[in-house]
Amino acid sequence: MSDFSDPDFEDGWTSTADARAERAERELAALKRAHVALAEQAGKDQATIARVREALESVHRAMVHDPRDWGRYKRDAWTYGVIVGWECEEHHEHDDICFGAEPLAKIIRQHGWLPADVARLKAYRTAIHALKGTS
Repeated sequence: MSDFSDPDFEDGWTSTADARAERAERELAALKRAHVALAEQAGKDQATIARVREALESVHRAMVHDPRDWGRYKRDAWTYGVIVGWECEEHHEHDDICFGAEPLAKIIRQHGWLPADVARLKAYRTAIHALKGTS
């Protein structure tokens, strides 16, 4: 039986500790590389999000200033509902100026949208609104 004074035991212990230290160093280096890669990707993601926000704002402005009746055709109404929104999104008491939810109710009746369609439209609008950083 070996004890701590046995040279073979100490060499075995030292080599195991050295191997563990080397492995830990390799894993730390791999984690550092992964961290750098994630940071670089996050920077790219932020730049992409900024470009998407600019694109959405551009489309929003184009739609708001286009004289067409966005509610006339079902697909136009859907697109307008997602990008601009049919309901007032201000946090105030709705009145004759903003019309509250009345425009959306009219569009729902006009195009025969089902409750599931309306829920999906609202979910998409909420996502666009949040991405633009306005919610």
